[in-house]
Amino acid sequence: MILGIGLSRTGTHSLSDAFSRLRYDSFHWDCTKDLISVDSELNVTLAEEPIQFIRPDRSLLTDIPITCSFPLWDEAFPHSKFILTRRDPDQWTHAIQRHLEWVEKNAPTELANRLHRILYGEDYSFNALKKKYLEHEEKVRSYFKNRPNDLLLLDICAGENWERLCHFINREAPKGPLPHWSEKATKANLNQVPYLSVYSNPEPRGIQLLSDNAKKDTSDPINLFSCVRNEFFRLKTLFKHYRSLGVTHFYFIDNGSTDGTLEWLMDQPNTTVFSTSESYQQNECGHRWLTWLCSRFSKNQWCLVVDADELFTYPHFETIKIRPFIKFLDSEGATVFRS
Repeated sequence: MILGIGLSRTGTHSLSDAFSRLRYDSFHWDCTKDLISVDSELNVTLAEEPIQFIRPDRSLLTDIPITCSFPLWDEAFPHSKFILTRRDPDQWTHAIQRHLEWVEKNAPTELANRLHRILYGEDYSFNALKKKYLEHEEKVRSYFKNRPNDLLLLDICAGENWERLCHFINREAPKGPLPHWSEKATKANLNQVPYLSVYSNPEPRGIQLLSDNAKKDTSDPINLFSCVRNEFFRLKTLFKHYRSLGVTHFYFIDNGSTDGTLEWLMDQPNTTVFSTSESYQQNECGHRWLTWLCSRFSKNQWCLVVDADELFTYPHFETIKIRPFIKFLDSEGATVFRS
């Protein structure tokens, strides 16, 4: 198990996205808030039932529900590794003041309020919050002082790269920088979900547009993005499922199919097809292509990113279309939903 135990505004979103790219089950606030409970006396306990579904060898848990309870996770999952995301204390203090103000105005919940009291206290002045930051870092360092191999300090906001992170978890490092969620971008577009579109995304080389069978819903589209290679026998099921949910347009990058996938996609309505012969591995297992597509065609909107063998579901998807579900996520202040 990998546990991110940094405070809010230290790069926890970026850490979660990085582990998703490494093919981990990566859980941020939307999921980790259900893994603990906090009573009125601010006592924290782990919720047993949801934890049973976590794969300890392939999971990252992060954000403040984990941060405030990391000793409990250490006890429940021995041999776990912990990552303390951090940043310049003064920069963090300015950022957390803005964050706490936004949460109180737009997305107050009892759980968030209690977690904030545990981690940040009730005095949101600059000096008080900066003191809380320094106290948390000292608490973590002291806790792991005799276990240096179990803790990684990571400053994503300062431009950290993949090497130290991947060495810590014994994984091969992808090329390029770690993902970095811009605070300005995420705040400005939070209700429009900038997932995969907050990065600077130059067009990858070797991408060719083959067909654009548009009749796009340009007013309020729900776009799906996927990389495919020899997925012909899955495509009918994929289209049937996502059209039933309410997806309005499909974007595909084909990476050298030879089984009829490309030809079939080019005949589908409301489908845009690109192709490339570039290396899937060298493009971060297709993530670089998908990031570019999302930022070009769904900037400041929800992006549904799936593999051809994945049928995205959510609570009551059998009767509730995806558009009302998106409105619900917006009302909850969600930025990402993983299924």
